[in-house]
Amino acid sequence: MNLYRKAIGLTAIALSFCVLMKPAPVQAEEVVNLYSWADYFPEATIKAFEQETGIKVKYDTFDSNEVLETKLSAGASGYDVVVPNASPHLARQIPAKLYQPLDRAKLTQYGNIDPELLQVLAKADPGNTYAVPWMWGTTGLMFNRAAILKRIPDARFDSMALLLDPANAAKLKDCGIGIADSPGEIIPATLAYLGKPPYSTAQADIDAAAAALRQIIPFVKTFATAGQTNGLAEGELCLSFGFSGDAFIAENRAKEVGNGITIDYAVPRELTVAWVDTLAIPADAPHAGNAYKFIDFMLRAKSAADATTAYGFASGNKAALALLDPAIRDNPRIYPSQQSVAQMVLTPPLGATYDRAINRSWTAIKSGQ
Repeated sequence: MNLYRKAIGLTAIALSFCVLMKPAPVQAEEVVNLYSWADYFPEATIKAFEQETGIKVKYDTFDSNEVLETKLSAGASGYDVVVPNASPHLARQIPAKLYQPLDRAKLTQYGNIDPELLQVLAKADPGNTYAVPWMWGTTGLMFNRAAILKRIPDARFDSMALLLDPANAAKLKDCGIGIADSPGEIIPATLAYLGKPPYSTAQADIDAAAAALRQIIPFVKTFATAGQTNGLAEGELCLSFGFSGDAFIAENRAKEVGNGITIDYAVPRELTVAWVDTLAIPADAPHAGNAYKFIDFMLRAKSAADATTAYGFASGNKAALALLDPAIRDNPRIYPSQQSVAQMVLTPPLGATYDRAINRSWTAIKSGQ
């Protein structure tokens, strides 16, 4: 009996020892998974967020809203904060329940947002329920003025004719032409140039835009959103159709290289297309709490001002304006004139049939079909 009790006692001691020696559970890494355009969140700002919160930012990039939409639609993307444009993408993704409503009580910096921009955003997100504005701007022509004037002495830089007139495109082939890989921008701009309704859903009008674009295809060097800034800054492109802030980035990179290249930007007089990029939380975000902390940090005036200073995109943060250098705040390429703002049009969501039609046309155009 004593031996039995002794055995039980030794067993209990051994079990206790095992419990004491059991390793502590591994603490899950604090992380926020960000999916955005490249050149949108300064490295120093991300590091400041990480140091203050202890939350690691994992930053993946996309080069088109269509890629973002495909990942979100498939579900289980793993992302916590994404950056869709307000319209047409966010506007049509909200009814598909791809995002969770924002709890404004968790966004202490919400009051910094420009109320006028919130009104614009409300056209895509009624009640500003699912997203906050991050950056905004226009779509237009970026160009190396000196290189173009050598080839077209009487060039007009405020018209899509610079790109879409085949005679002009042929003269610029040797210095490089680029078009952003974004049918939702280039096809409406082409229709406006042709004197047609820019957002016509008629197949005949879409075909007319495609026909006009096919005439300049032999002279186009690249169809890509990413890489245009470097191409312009390094002299591989002299004309590109894309987004306003990219001209600012290209200009700065040219200055860093010191090659004497100057990059300008102009909004085409035929159509002023505006875009607003937003911060939103996917419905199935695995770290929603950290997503709120990230968004709130980016809504700080300094965070927004630093991003505009770094990349040249207009901020949706009104409080950030006071922190900007006047050379940026008063630059019409970044913050357009009131006249241009009054003429701005957000790309409306026109339905899946329209999207398929322009994407199909654009794919055929790029492949030379």
